[in-house]
Amino acid sequence: MRRTLPIVILAGTLLGGCYPYQDQYIEDFDAVFTLHAEEGIDYGGYQTFALVDTLYTWDRQGELVPSDSRFGPAVIAELRENLLAAGYTEVSDPFADDPDLVAVARATTTTHVDISYYYPWYGGWYGWYYPYYPVTSVSSYNSGSLVIDLIDPDLFDPDTEQREAVWTMYAAGLFEGSNASIETRIRSAIDQAFSQSPYLQAD
Repeated sequence: MRRTLPIVILAGTLLGGCYPYQDQYIEDFDAVFTLHAEEGIDYGGYQTFALVDTLYTWDRQGELVPSDSRFGPAVIAELRENLLAAGYTEVSDPFADDPDLVAVARATTTTHVDISYYYPWYGGWYGWYYPYYPVTSVSSYNSGSLVIDLIDPDLFDPDTEQREAVWTMYAAGLFEGSNASIETRIRSAIDQAFSQSPYLQAD
């Protein structure tokens, strides 16, 4: 299945702290990518969807586990709102109701630590010299990513023994700022992913 990759860098619209660079806002680092099948998929032919109403993450062993993120409900709510706005009908039971699409969301955060040091010059009556110990500075910031798949249960890849995703959203950015601003940016990223995917529309 051939897939195309539209990319949108979200412009900063919320004024927040400048991080990690003094002349750039947190939102300037947000980006949204979407992947979809280039051929062979009739997105308008899909009519129903089931939403896995739990946000997942990866544990240290690389296994998917339920996330305890406070932003999980916002992700699920915004995803549901966009799918309904696209004309798809939600079914409650992905097994009994045989949905055309199953939506799954996964997220992760990473803490980055930067350590730098330098030897400053000191001056005295006997001239300039380096101190014995360097001056050390430590800074850190958090980044986050959100992945959403729309899976067609009828498309099965025998090589991977998995159902195939017919649409994937990937959003990445700095996981910094107030909880309210982070939630706003998450919702905006999901909205942007659907906005740049106009083919996601039930007939």
